[in-house]
Amino acid sequence: MYTLNPTEIKAYLKRIGIDEIKPPTLEFLSELQAAHVEYLSWQTVDIFAGRPAGIHLRESVELMLNGVADTVFT
Repeated sequence: MYTLNPTEIKAYLKRIGIDEIKPPTLEFLSELQAAHVEYLSWQTVDIFAGRPAGIHLRESVELMLNGVADTVFT
């Protein structure tokens, strides 16, 4: 299993507009989730163009760190 390293965590938080890691509370979790949804778009156009992004964590992290997007799974 892949785990984000501290540099990747900081880059992800910067990408979604969060400056610092806060204590793990429901309030901070809600802030993270709202920021993620606001700043990371879904790449559905790539799917229809036959270029779907991979679903593995490493690929998702690379997309986010390059400012491309993220994929949401429900």
